[in-house]
Amino acid sequence: MPMHPNAWPVQVALTTAAGTYLVGMAVLLPRAARLVMLDGRRAAAPRRRSSSTVLHASPARRLAAFSAGALLSSALAIAAGVATAGAIPGTDQHAIGMLAGVANLGLLLALVVPIPGLPGWGAAQAVADLRCADPDHRVAHAARMARTAAALLAALLAVGAVLLRNPVIAALGGLPAVAVWVAAGSRKDLDTTSRFLRSHSASDLAHPVTSVCRADDRIADLAPGTRDCVSLVLDGSGAFVGVVGPRQFRVALARPAARCGDVMVPAASLRVAREDAPAADIAGDLATVGVLLVRGGRYGAVDADDAAAQMRAWAASDAQDMRATHGWRP
Repeated sequence: MPMHPNAWPVQVALTTAAGTYLVGMAVLLPRAARLVMLDGRRAAAPRRRSSSTVLHASPARRLAAFSAGALLSSALAIAAGVATAGAIPGTDQHAIGMLAGVANLGLLLALVVPIPGLPGWGAAQAVADLRCADPDHRVAHAARMARTAAALLAALLAVGAVLLRNPVIAALGGLPAVAVWVAAGSRKDLDTTSRFLRSHSASDLAHPVTSVCRADDRIADLAPGTRDCVSLVLDGSGAFVGVVGPRQFRVALARPAARCGDVMVPAASLRVAREDAPAADIAGDLATVGVLLVRGGRYGAVDADDAAAQMRAWAASDAQDMRATHGWRP
């Protein structure tokens, strides 16, 4: 708007203020409508976050709130289009109307496109809660609906491209569908990982340490079975000096002359977790070092590769239970 030709500074300022006001209203009005639908008392408290309101509202109420916001954004976009229909391009009225229309269309897309991070994902979760009361299944349901919507969007765009004989519509318009598909799958995988970490402790992932080697033992001379588990490393006097896990053994295989003391994780930098420590607390150490010890009734060790295998098995069992409950593959 400030780039319009032959505009006085005062006119530019007034036009910019009007456009900013309309964009602000486009953002605030649908949000206020959603808050009123969720909880009218909290709508009067702008400093309070709406996340707690959304979490405690019923699924039907949350879905109605998202629908109210989408209808209001649609109405505002239509009103802006009607007001701009007779305006001459290049005038302030045309610029303000186009800006308001584009802002409301963008907000409408954010409300109806079920991509994680946008309000549309919350609407998908509300529908998921209506279909299933188990909170552990919410993200899987929402991801399935989001991917279904992405597939339908891609199909509609492909049909439109054929009818209009314009392949650019399918090429460019398909990007949102791909983004929804990938983001929904990533959110489902992240939810599976989070639920696995919440439901397991360090002792659940640990195995007893049954292998011991010397710091000066050559890796190539060790038995193959020894290289598949976690081994304690002792020095010449029998003192504990570190740990060697499968990750360190794999790195050492490229160096035939490497010894256990060369590739071990030193005791000074080794994490020793309590057996009741949540799995989420040790995930960072596993990702960085690949191995840690667990103390409790007896010492054990957690290996990153073994923990990943346990998580994959748990995820497969969880998917099988969900398939048995709902009759579809998550």
